[in-house]
Amino acid sequence: MKKIAICTPTAGMVHACHATTLFGLLAWQGKYAQIVGDDLSMTYLSITGSVLAHNQRWLVEQSLALGADYILFLEDDMNVRPEALSHILTHDQPIVGATYPKRLFPIRFICHDLQGEEIRVDNDSVGLVESDHLGMGFTLIKRQVFEDWPVSIPWFSGECADKWFCHEARKLDFPSYVDLDASRFVEHEGQHRFSWLNTQP
Repeated sequence: MKKIAICTPTAGMVHACHATTLFGLLAWQGKYAQIVGDDLSMTYLSITGSVLAHNQRWLVEQSLALGADYILFLEDDMNVRPEALSHILTHDQPIVGATYPKRLFPIRFICHDLQGEEIRVDNDSVGLVESDHLGMGFTLIKRQVFEDWPVSIPWFSGECADKWFCHEARKLDFPSYVDLDASRFVEHEGQHRFSWLNTQP
């Protein structure tokens, strides 16, 4: 059985799409066993606070204590269909997530490859691309990453805690990957619903 802790750090405002995403993921876990032949168990954890890195560290600590095999970071302004989780689970990578647009026009995606080029999503996008860093809007991380982490180095730190995590993880031979297939099922909620299909206001 795979045990996933869905973790949401929030500053206090949670979009309605977040609840829809959670209901969809929880309903889907029963179908996963039928499709893959392996049981899936999900737990939801959330914390409210103004310091993102602290919130992320607390969520990981609680998830590990609960025996989670995976930590799934899901930010409170993401609208995600269950198919996205199905895709990122199939790769069995230590760190894999989705790229998605920032909440502005013209559309700019949040992830970049190791050469600094924007990782964009279109009709022909498939498979994995190694990324310099991931936004933690929808990112799955194996327990092993945190267990192998040196105790002298924080998992998350600074204002750009997501970048810190990915850069430090790469030093430990845990690269970060963007799943392009999963990214088609992820939207970023703001004044508009930003997605790979929604390129104009």
